Amino acid sequence: MMRASYWILAFCLAISLSSCGGKEKVLASSANLDHPSFLWKVTKGDTQAWLFGTMHFTDPEVTHLGLEVHQALDAADAVFTEVEETPTSGARVSQAGTMPKGESLTSVVSPELLARLHGYLESRNLPATSLDHLRPWMVGLQIGQLDAIPYMSHGVKLDVQLMHRAKQDGKEFGAIETIDEQLRALSFGSMEEQVHMLSISLDKLIQEQAEELTSVAKLRKLYLAGDGEALWAFAMSETDLDDPIQNAWLNAILQERNTRMAQRIHARLLEHPDKATVFAFGTLHFVGPNSVGEHLKSLGYSVTRVEHIAPKEL
Repeated sequence: MMRASYWILAFCLAISLSSCGGKEKVLASSANLDHPSFLWKVTKGDTQAWLFGTMHFTDPEVTHLGLEVHQALDAADAVFTEVEETPTSGARVSQAGTMPKGESLTSVVSPELLARLHGYLESRNLPATSLDHLRPWMVGLQIGQLDAIPYMSHGVKLDVQLMHRAKQDGKEFGAIETIDEQLRALSFGSMEEQVHMLSISLDKLIQEQAEELTSVAKLRKLYLAGDGEALWAFAMSETDLDDPIQNAWLNAILQERNTRMAQRIHARLLEHPDKATVFAFGTLHFVGPNSVGEHLKSLGYSVTRVEHIAPKEL
């Protein structure tokens, strides 16, 4: 069964090929941009923290923060995102995704897959061979981001805005993962497994193009609606867990990292119990079974969804 969508990375991995941009401030609250937030309060004794689900886009609706998020950020002593992006982060990802010198995609994929890829790129008004110098996982990331370009082309990603805000407010800023750890998740699998994932993702994008719909638009709509159950259900509908390679891929980019993230949050709160901290990660880390929040509950924390505060209620 075809599935496997690289758009899932928009909710799972913070680093991307897009520039982290300038030092824009987080947008002020306004009714026309208002939407529910994926925000949870975490407590254990006198220790408190928040989990904030993000989407790694730059468009104003996504980067708008609800009043409840502003309140959490104001009350926090520190903000931690998935990874600390720098002006060179995109270059590091690009370098890691490039085939070794003297090699190209033509040496690792079948002529049939290469022809499908070239045809798809041409249909998107891109040079047919423009991605031939990349590793299969990077090709999948590149074509998976094409439909997200309208939401990633301008401004600053939400995660980076949070970093700038923390620094401007004189608060501690940190990251729960390293760029190398995120790169290992991005480049999961053997060359054969990466080619398998690329083939499935390409087929899905070709199908979506024919049907004139995109998974990216759907996931953005679910994020703005604040519906965690629907978001998780859609993510699972986009992944064929009966395919052992897709199952292992999802486990690598999500489940294993959820466990590690929760352990590092726990260690941070044990070391600094008096520091209220906002942990802002891609939203898929906070919904569904085996989420970061569920792991924290197993460690004795109370994790409660924070109600949205509409502007007129303040």
